[in-house]
Amino acid sequence: MTKGVALKHFLLSLMYGMAIFIYLAFQGTYEKIAIVFMSVWTYVLMINPNIGNWRYYQRIIIGIFIGILLAYFGIGAMPMKNQMDEQLQGRRNNENTAVLLVFDGEPATYDVASALHRHRKEITGLKEITIPLKLYQYKKAYEHLHISRYQEKAAQIQEKLIELLTPHYDVYISYAEARPYYYEIMDQIILKESYDKVIVQPISIGESLEEIAAGNDKIMPFLIRSKTMVRHGNSLWDSEKIAKAVVRRVVDMEQETTMGDIGIILMAGGDVRGNQSQNWAKNMRKELLFMERVKTYFMQQGIESRKVITLDVVKGEKSLDEAVQQLRLYGVGKIYLTSIHDFLDKIENQSYIRKFIKKVEQQQGIHMNYIDGWGTEDLVIEELEGRIRLLNVQE
Repeated sequence: MTKGVALKHFLLSLMYGMAIFIYLAFQGTYEKIAIVFMSVWTYVLMINPNIGNWRYYQRIIIGIFIGILLAYFGIGAMPMKNQMDEQLQGRRNNENTAVLLVFDGEPATYDVASALHRHRKEITGLKEITIPLKLYQYKKAYEHLHISRYQEKAAQIQEKLIELLTPHYDVYISYAEARPYYYEIMDQIILKESYDKVIVQPISIGESLEEIAAGNDKIMPFLIRSKTMVRHGNSLWDSEKIAKAVVRRVVDMEQETTMGDIGIILMAGGDVRGNQSQNWAKNMRKELLFMERVKTYFMQQGIESRKVITLDVVKGEKSLDEAVQQLRLYGVGKIYLTSIHDFLDKIENQSYIRKFIKKVEQQQGIHMNYIDGWGTEDLVIEELEGRIRLLNVQE
């Protein structure tokens, strides 16, 4: 093989590697172009006269690997979608107390740059080689459910709190994993509007503000020069009202089966594929305590203790299937899979759980329902209102 032909094949293998990454990470036209290119290049590889030459394959494999890396770092430099919403327009009353709700968050539609940013924070070291497959799973979840309603539901919480806290509070929302980020709102709105007091409340069962709102250091220089007093709320793991809200969502759905014939599977933090965050271990104790509170309230509704299963470590389908089989042994007529980690499950969790339920119902003939978080119930709003007002009067 001449050097020119070898170089040509190496460059094509680079493009092949980039096409693999694009197929895994992108949707729509880019995905289709990548599939066409990979199909053509695979055919070229199969008919090549050097098909038995190890050095030829070595060159191709190296080229593909470098191509994947080039695409990985190239996409990492892409700007994320600017989703700054209408809450950033105009001026509020800076004599009020500003309230900033900090959600975990995710984009309404699939955004490869945001997804890559999220996975790079959660996955480090040699495990980074799994990120392309994580992006593929994330993309397929959006294709399955089409849209995430996380930000829509977060806005509902904001609107309900505005109704309760007007006229003495201005309520904003921000996210850790989507725009507008926590530090963007703090910098562009609250601090520049010169509020005297800001209350920051993380909307999380286990995670503290420092963990949920990465990027706090970006606003510290401005905060030091500002007269603004910032008070941070705690995570919501000790909330009785939110625990009751979880139970209420099941009770309100249940009309046909008596409560004694129901089985409950409570699912804690970390997603259903086992992708726990770096701080997962130390937050799990809070979520376990919260689940025990929820379990107690289910028992008060007439459900036996043994029929409420808590999954502190969710390792995919096996642990879920074992919990289902255990409940079937107790003769339950209906099973509720209930997520307690957030007010609304992320889209990948939702997609995975819905597919799991569909398969189990078809194979085993048992009826299952999915409660995708503690929701925007009145009890949740009451809890947040109480915490905000308490923080405001503390010295």
